[in-house]
Amino acid sequence: NGCLRRRAALLPLANAFRAADAANADVLLAEHLLQQAMEEQRQWEETTSTLQDSRFRVLSAMTIEVLGHFIGKLKDWME
Repeated sequence: NGCLRRRAALLPLANAFRAADAANADVLLAEHLLQQAMEEQRQWEETTSTLQDSRFRVLSAMTIEVLGHFIGKLKDWME
């Protein structure tokens, strides 16, 4: 009986720790995705000026725009 009471008393605390770990994992993932997206956007911006084919310049511009929106959404979520 004593073991069951201790377990029942500690269960809410254990659940709170699990929830905090899950939230922390989401933030860490978002930070990593943000860094990767910003690096990818920077690389596309550097590459755009060297592209000769207009089709690739359009694709590059669209990719930069999409990455910009993704970065904005991540930043909004992290606030």
